[in-house]
Amino acid sequence: MKKNRIAKLLLIFLIGAFVITACTQERNITVSYQMKDVKEIIPSYQLSIWLEKPDGTFVKTLFVSEYLAYGGYLEYGVCPSWSKKAHWDKVTKEELDAVSGATPDPGDVKLEMKFNSDNVPDGEYNLFIQVHLTSDLNDTYKGKVKFISGKTTVAQIKPYKTKEVKSEDKYRLLSNIKLTVD
Repeated sequence: MKKNRIAKLLLIFLIGAFVITACTQERNITVSYQMKDVKEIIPSYQLSIWLEKPDGTFVKTLFVSEYLAYGGYLEYGVCPSWSKKAHWDKVTKEELDAVSGATPDPGDVKLEMKFNSDNVPDGEYNLFIQVHLTSDLNDTYKGKVKFISGKTTVAQIKPYKTKEVKSEDKYRLLSNIKLTVD
């Protein structure tokens, strides 16, 4: 009788562990683009990439340049859309380390990011990229992306103007932006 109960509990535990593992899937996101080397000004090239729900609710930072992550976000005018929404002063050191990386150089760039689907479930999102040039001049991009477990999604990210962020078309830094989720 006791062995039977232990066997049942073990079976329930194994089924539960399987269901939890099956429901949590790693998402791989790749953002690739060409970054222009601007000669007229000296851009900082600080970069942030994040997700929002269609209603504008902040979801998750996917990538942020190390300088920006470790205090640069406090400087006026540096990637202000991300800084305003991310509440970066409240993130854990583990999250900060997981999403920060070297500031990308001009040229062909490919950023690969990973996270669990339980952090960002299937659904539609807006992906934003913001690059700081100088002072309060920033370059912003936006695209819609749909996460569907087990399917590869490709989306185009386009220039985006906001009222709160200064941007000038002549200083558009990024081109051929492509997002792949699998």
